[in-house]
Amino acid sequence: MANNPTDNIPNLQSAKKEVRGFASDAKREAQGAANEIRNRAENIKNDFRDRFEGAGETAREYGEQIRDKADEVVRYIEREARANPLKVASIAFVTGLITALIIGRRD
Repeated sequence: MANNPTDNIPNLQSAKKEVRGFASDAKREAQGAANEIRNRAENIKNDFRDRFEGAGETAREYGEQIRDKADEVVRYIEREARANPLKVASIAFVTGLITALIIGRRD
């Protein structure tokens, strides 16, 4: 007995419905995975932004502290220089002398 091509039409229709169902399920799963990846990426981006904003603020605070300390040291040196001008002149002279001796020995 020869198979008639029309005998397989119900099976073909059933297979089409099954493939469409699989395709629909796959599409839904892919969209869910894409949404999950998008959400995770957004969370990571927000986490990095929060961390680096905090780091920037901390760096600014340290910079201000360093600037304040440097100003304090400059004011101390100025006070000492005004109070002891001979001492400052002596230190400058000795520093210049040592520098000249070091440079002179290189030649």
